[in-house]
Amino acid sequence: NTSLLELSSIYQFNKKLDLALKYYLQSIEVNKQLLKITPLHEDKNQCLHNIVFILKNISKVYISLKDYKKAEDYLEE
Repeated sequence: NTSLLELSSIYQFNKKLDLALKYYLQSIEVNKQLLKITPLHEDKNQCLHNIVFILKNISKVYISLKDYKKAEDYLEE
């Protein structure tokens, strides 16, 4: 999961926004699944932190694409 986040960030930094979105969306799904099966409170908090971080970055990608509605949608999720 960390690798997906790192890949997403690298693609976002290099303006390969379609690939950044692809890996951010994969990463968010992994974190949502982990949140369901993780027994430890600390691990659940980390999953929630990751989800918020990813949503914020997805929003930034959509802002770069000038799709402000989608950016706002991800910030409100």
